[in-house]
Amino acid sequence: MKKIYLAISLVISGIISSYAPYLLAGVIFGVTIGIYIKLTEKTSPIKIIFWILMSWFAYSLAYFTAFFLFNIISIIAFICAGIVGSAILAFSTSQLVKKMSIKEIFIIIVVGSISGIAFILSLFMKEPNLVLGFVIWQLAVGFSLTYLVSENKQSILQTE
Repeated sequence: MKKIYLAISLVISGIISSYAPYLLAGVIFGVTIGIYIKLTEKTSPIKIIFWILMSWFAYSLAYFTAFFLFNIISIIAFICAGIVGSAILAFSTSQLVKKMSIKEIFIIIVVGSISGIAFILSLFMKEPNLVLGFVIWQLAVGFSLTYLVSENKQSILQTE
């Protein structure tokens, strides 16, 4: 049941993030995942606050990466932005929440870069907006992060 609540929370977070002013999307995602991690894992509130700040920093850097690279390498900029944002989230999660192996950090980075393609798809919609990109990216990265820090790693699709 927790995973269903997480999925619903991430969809809502993605929708709100797509309409949030400027760089608040990172805070919205950070609060969503931070609350989930606090409720399910043994982590101090201070570490969660730092994680939320790192989420904001990750999104900000990803945003500027996409913005500056878009004129140079066009749609590949979103994949690069996904790499930047997810790498910062993976490393900060490993330091603040639970130590992760290099393999687990790499998985987060790959998921973040591949799900960055959703932002490219958003641009080709009849009325371009970034809702699709935010929802897909936040679902993919959010589930990956919460699964990898979970003490009880069950199938991601299994409900309790």
